[in-house]
Amino acid sequence: MTRFASHISMLLYATLLGLLAFVTAIILASVGVLIVDSISPGALGAVHVNAQALDMKTPGVVAAALAVMLMVLSLVWAALLPLIQMLRSTAAGQPFTLANVKRLHWIAATIAVAYLLQFVLPPILPFESRDIVKPMGVDGVFAILLTLVLAQVFREGVRLREEADGTI
Repeated sequence: MTRFASHISMLLYATLLGLLAFVTAIILASVGVLIVDSISPGALGAVHVNAQALDMKTPGVVAAALAVMLMVLSLVWAALLPLIQMLRSTAAGQPFTLANVKRLHWIAATIAVAYLLQFVLPPILPFESRDIVKPMGVDGVFAILLTLVLAQVFREGVRLREEADGTI
């Protein structure tokens, strides 16, 4: 791998780690604000949470919001950690490995879970909090398919690399 490509991989790696840390901090801060406000209303002053979507005084809404935020956090971690591991192996000069193919399948499965949750969650959430879950539309299906196609490209790269290693 060229020095430039290695630098780009490390830059992407650092950017993804920063994005993961940022999303985690935002969601955990939001969870903290919701918990504090539900325990002691008004302790933090006025808490503005998309007033049209959530009425924080309705029973179950805070719990639903917390559950959805924690699900989003776990899905973000489940998708970004394999991507970060892929960048590490790419920076090390080994992009086409079976581990990366499995990581891409894992990412596709994570996107599929997120896509399915948009249909499963609204009926079981309290009525007042159903607007927390925003639909992905067909973008989710395209993301799943694109990730699976990319996994097949990586699988072919693994095959070609093994073939080349065997002929040397």
